[in-house]
Amino acid sequence: MHTEMITGLGVFLGIVAGVFVQLMAHFIMFHFQTKNAIEILRSEVELNTSELENLRTQLRLLRGRISAGQVQDSELFISMDSFNYSAMDPLIQSGHFHKLLKSDGVRQYFGAVRFLNTENAMRLVTMLRDEHQANKSLNFLDWLDHKIDLHEEAFRKTLGDCIFDKPVV
Repeated sequence: MHTEMITGLGVFLGIVAGVFVQLMAHFIMFHFQTKNAIEILRSEVELNTSELENLRTQLRLLRGRISAGQVQDSELFISMDSFNYSAMDPLIQSGHFHKLLKSDGVRQYFGAVRFLNTENAMRLVTMLRDEHQANKSLNFLDWLDHKIDLHEEAFRKTLGDCIFDKPVV
């Protein structure tokens, strides 16, 4: 009877130890995945923040040509093809995106995504051409500069306040 108790206790302790090892392995894996998700999101935000500068350069050149009266309607064009949000999908699927950014960060980030994309660029080109016909294209570019500033602030907030200043647990 004494051997059976020791065997039973050994089996029980083995199960408890196995559960503990599994929990630790899951914790370590989660920590690694979260750290990796932060780096992926950081890279995407940095890439898109640098694309904002390219967009600003494009708009400065356009503003100069409009101001000088040297622009044709076919040159009234805004490109946002180089903005890339491909890293978001896996982060959203895994739940890391919403966990890291919280509701305010997600709202701000998605606002930037909805504005800074190819589909919206086509709408903006139509608006720019309409405003140019009404001799208001420079005002439109001022409005667009302001919108870009707001979305850059959202990207910078994502890089700063929302996730990267907090330790990964």
